[in-house]
Amino acid sequence: MNTFLFIKVFLSGLFMFSIITKINAFNSFRDTVKSLGFKGLYSTFGAILVLLFEFSISILILFSSTQLYGKLLLFFLLIIFLLAVIIAKVKQLNVKCNCFGALTNETLGYKTLIHIAFLTFFQFVLLFDKQTIGVDQVSIHSTVNMFFTSFSIIFSYFLIKILFKINMNRGVE
Repeated sequence: MNTFLFIKVFLSGLFMFSIITKINAFNSFRDTVKSLGFKGLYSTFGAILVLLFEFSISILILFSSTQLYGKLLLFFLLIIFLLAVIIAKVKQLNVKCNCFGALTNETLGYKTLIHIAFLTFFQFVLLFDKQTIGVDQVSIHSTVNMFFTSFSIIFSYFLIKILFKINMNRGVE
């Protein structure tokens, strides 16, 4: 398995998962954008723009002929995420992150910066991908395996977060 290709499939799966959870809780996600200072239709436009960026990245990063565009959009999306955290911190806002819709109950802050750093690391690693291999150049079996592995990692992350939160709540009682 090509490590660079797996990272692309993982990022694609991560953004697909993010899109689904944000659409499922769209009003809450739009309220997050509104809380950052975008009023009225601008908050709806901003929320839709983020969803379009994530969707475009999740598709473009997979194919050898479009990967460069996906990487560029990822770069701009990371800047948008970083600006959202900076706005929340400078204005001292307690804004729900909505990174994964209603699945997380985090506010924009240092944990969000860790997520951004994680994505930035993958963005940086992909800069060294000279082969630009895409899912269009490997078997469907390999692609499906990489997607299932990616979703397993994502779901494991959320399961660990839930178990950790349950354990922390038990300690409070």
